[in-house]
Amino acid sequence: MKVHYQVQTNSKTLKGEEVQLEVQFEKKLKPLPKKDYALLPPYFFEAFSRIYYMMQPENLSCDGELSRRQIARRKARLKEEWRLLEQQLGYKVSFNSFEDEFYRRLDCGR
Repeated sequence: MKVHYQVQTNSKTLKGEEVQLEVQFEKKLKPLPKKDYALLPPYFFEAFSRIYYMMQPENLSCDGELSRRQIARRKARLKEEWRLLEQQLGYKVSFNSFEDEFYRRLDCGR
């Protein structure tokens, strides 16, 4: 969730345009307690699972076929998706703790 604050001034730049400043603050998210990973709603679990799966080295690099630059871009995009999901959920989700829950559900067949 981004909170937008907008500040306008009446001052003019050298070209005579009005200056407009926009400052964005992001809400600080609390970590999701480990015991609550089992309670993640299916939508969030599936979305985090997809990103988790794509972040695995063999998937991230397409079995070594991508260049380092392409891998870095792909990883950055996936991390941004993870962060956006956290904001929708309202909690910070630890990658390692999610991994534990992912394999626990996989073993249980859920």
